[in-house]
Amino acid sequence: MDGKTLRRFNDESARKRCLESRWEGFFIKLNIFLEELKRLAKGNSYNFNTLSFLLVVNIIVAAIGFATRIKMANELGSIEFGLLSYSIAISAYIETIVRYGTDKTLVRDIVYNRNNMHEILVSSIILKIILFSICLSSVYIYNKVTENDIILWVIAGGSVISFEAKGAYDATNNIRRHSIYYALYRIFYYILIWIPIYVMSGVFTVKYIGIAMVVSGITYITIQYFWIFDRSAFIKTEPSEIYRCTATILFENLPICFAALCGLGLIAFNQLILKEYCGTKELGIYAVAWQFFWVGNLFVLQLSRVGQPILAKKILASKEGNNEVSLFILKYIAVMLVTILPISLPMILFPELIIGTFFSQEYIGSISPLRIIGLYMIVISVDMVITQYLIILKKNKLYMIVMSFFGITSMLLSWAIIPKYQATGAAISLFVSHALAISVLGYFVVHSLMNAKNYIAQANGNI
Repeated sequence: MDGKTLRRFNDESARKRCLESRWEGFFIKLNIFLEELKRLAKGNSYNFNTLSFLLVVNIIVAAIGFATRIKMANELGSIEFGLLSYSIAISAYIETIVRYGTDKTLVRDIVYNRNNMHEILVSSIILKIILFSICLSSVYIYNKVTENDIILWVIAGGSVISFEAKGAYDATNNIRRHSIYYALYRIFYYILIWIPIYVMSGVFTVKYIGIAMVVSGITYITIQYFWIFDRSAFIKTEPSEIYRCTATILFENLPICFAALCGLGLIAFNQLILKEYCGTKELGIYAVAWQFFWVGNLFVLQLSRVGQPILAKKILASKEGNNEVSLFILKYIAVMLVTILPISLPMILFPELIIGTFFSQEYIGSISPLRIIGLYMIVISVDMVITQYLIILKKNKLYMIVMSFFGITSMLLSWAIIPKYQATGAAISLFVSHALAISVLGYFVVHSLMNAKNYIAQANGNI
């Protein structure tokens, strides 16, 4: 063997050993990651049992709800179902305004100020009552002046849910109790929906659905606050303290509320454009595909309820660096994806079979939007983790700027493509805009986690 051949042989051997070493390192890291997932499941039995409980309860609720929405769509027809969806889209904006970002910050605020929970809850209720009154009065006046086809009962019923105290239950490890309240609330609502369908012929209308939403929603909110106030540590406070806390929430949550409204532009604005340019029938076709999103989103929300308090506590306790937080976020996203893929993959691969099985022939146009919404559900599962991390670190302005930019992008994209592509265009604008927003936010999260010194300073300075 000459020298040239020998050198070539040695080079190839070195490359082969290097490649084998890289693969070996990859499998070692993969094995460590899988072991961490097993340890998470076995090591913290309370969180694992809570998660299992939530999933079982919500599988039952989701199954009943899905069957109910299918029946509603087929009973009302595409035009009336589109009107219902349009009114719900309007109520989503009011709900976001009334929540005023407390759905994202209440867990954090109570975890770090447990002794002031009563004061925080009272202040948030006062603020919500003011905002709810202003919003509902404005919609009522607008509806009277323009004679628009908005169902006020549906708007009131959809937005009253903004008063829920879910964050207080999550922060105090009473997630299971709240999930039972939620399940009973949804079952009560579904009973009110099914009664007129089979018992009182001719009563089942969009207005009746709105009344059922209001009755069940108010019952749900009343039970929640009755229990949490009865068991919260009540410390008599001066009215001035309540006013101060209310002003603090009003000031600090403004960027989050504005960002949430822009984020809602990603989700709901396309429905308003679709109704404006293509009519309620086409909106009904899109709304049928959108119903499957709510099934998957229900599981994502329950997972996030377990993960958010843990993430907040890990960030607060992190003193040596961000390795533990980084690993938890990685596991958190992995669990989200594992949970959502069994729901989203059939939507992506077999939309024709799904629509044909559950809905009448007039909804055949929902096939293409359903496939895109299946992809969107994967985006949402990652979004939940990234958003929680940024808000816990009080990166409110960053979150607001990014969501505002891509919310406006979604609106412009909706105007551009919905008139031509109709329901499919609405789904495309939703998926593209939100995927880009999460990519940008994800970049900032990775950058923060990779910079240990800055991470510690942010965690200790902002929390």
